[in-house]
Amino acid sequence: MKPLRVISLNLWLPILVSLTIVILVTIMVFNQRNQLIENEIQSSIAFINNDLNVLTLEMKNELKNGHEFESKRAFLIRGLINEYKIFVLLDDEGRNTLSIQNDHVGQLAKTTFPNFDSSLYKRVLKKRQSEIHLNDEENIITAYFPL
Repeated sequence: MKPLRVISLNLWLPILVSLTIVILVTIMVFNQRNQLIENEIQSSIAFINNDLNVLTLEMKNELKNGHEFESKRAFLIRGLINEYKIFVLLDDEGRNTLSIQNDHVGQLAKTTFPNFDSSLYKRVLKKRQSEIHLNDEENIITAYFPL
């Protein structure tokens, strides 16, 4: 048998300490990154909730006063200013009646939009209460607001 070589304490202790520090810093950076991503998601959801609640009130007030054109205008402007990817107004059947993308108007949402949840949409209409959902990959926020 070969004799085991002994490594000096002066050599392996600094390596062990350095490796431990690198691992701890990596864990801290990873946790900080995850926390920032979570904060960004929560901030986005809060913004969307507030923004669409304000829009809903604006549109209801315009419609109550008989200003259908102003109601539609407020909807379209909000969709363009905030750069929503998809921003549609649906009727009770889920048919697109107004959109910032004209090629979607008149089509059913469940056939046009892959993330559209028909059962959730019907529940929102029935309860008259908004719902905001984040997909499993946490990269798409879908909001349903009754008008």
